[in-house]
Formats: sequence, C-alpha cells, structure tokens
Amino acid sequence: MIFLNFKNYQESTGEGGKSLLKIIQGINDSGSTKVIPVVGAMELSSFREVFSGEMWVQSVDVFSYGPSTGKINALRVKDLGATGVFVNHSENKFVGSIPEHVGQIRSSGLKSLVFAGDINELTQVISSQPDFISYEPPELVGSKEASVSNSKPEVISAAVSIVGSTPLIVGAGVKNLSDVEVAIKLGAKGIAVASSVILSADPKSVLLDLLGGFK
Repeated sequence: MIFLNFKNYQESTGEGGKSLLKIIQGINDSGSTKVIPVVGAMELSSFREVFSGEMWVQSVDVFSYGPSTGKINALRVKDLGATGVFVNHSENKFVGSIPEHVGQIRSSGLKSLVFAGDINELTQVISSQPDFISYEPPELVGSKEASVSNSKPEVISAAVSIVGSTPLIVGAGVKNLSDVEVAIKLGAKGIAVASSVILSADPKSVLLDLLGGFK
C-alpha cells in the first residue's frame, strides 16, 4: 500500500486535490495495491465528491462534540468519510500521550498510523498498538537525492524486527521503484510518500512506477 500525504500544497488542495484523487481512483480501480490519500480535514467533504476509496486525514485533536474552538473533531471527520489518522508526523509532532491518543482514535472508529523518526522513538510508540507504524528518519524527509532505502537500509530491517506483527510503512525520500523494492524485500508492508508525487509534472507515472516495486 501507498499512503500519499497531500500535505498543504497548492497542487493537492481544492481543484488540484480533486484532480489527483481522480488519478488515484483510476489506479485503485485497476490494481491490487492501493493508494490511500491522506488529506487535510477541511477538504474531506469536497474530496468525497470525486473519490470513493479509503481516505485518511492528517491529524485529529478532540474526540467529542463541545467547546473546542479550532480543534479537529475525530467523530466529525469519520462522519465525513475518513477511515484513518496520521499521528506524530515529523511536521506535526504530537505533544502528550501517544498511547492514549491512539486509543481514543480507535474508540472513534478510525485507524491510526504512528510515525517515528528514529529507533528509540519507534520502540516507544509500538506500545500504543496502532494499526500501522511508519519509520521516517527526519533528515531524509523530502530529500530529492537520498532515501532511507538507498542510504540506511539497515534501519528498515531493524525497524521490522521491533514492530513485530504491526505493519511497517517506510517513508523519507522514497521516490522510485527501486526504493520500494528494497523496503518491501526488507519486510516493510508499504510506503509513505508526498512531494515526489504531489509536485511531479506527471503524478500518475510516478505512482505507477512506485507501485511496480510491490510486484
């Protein structure tokens, strides 16, 4: 599986986001390995007009209706069609108890993917029992040259041994078929990508190339 983080790029919000979702819908309808878009909560309702597959949001804050100005309500995003939530991404580090937060996400009927930036953090967050764990060395996030697969493959193997039965999702600089092949060979179950697809002149071709690494 591929988690495609839409972030807040102009190319992946509004009409640009809808265009990307139409590409993803076509790919998902014709293949066995799925691409899961991870979008901003404010886009959910609009994006559901053009996309029928599994869609995640980038974060949630609260788990009940009430006086919580400016917060993203997990119950509301589920009502709008979200199926999962990112937690502790390197651009949005979580402050508080990750196990408690993941438990609340689970109780809201949503899946979770928890990010870790190093092996120590990975060891700590595994106790939260998320549906997925992603390992992303922060120095490689968004890299146009290096990836965790071609520069630190040994940490993928180490991460796989730590997470046990929890599916490991590999990110940080992953951008082509070769990167995916290495990650999957070492035991990862999927990848997390963003700018390599979103900012490409041909997102469909990049996605198809990445998907080729799962074969």
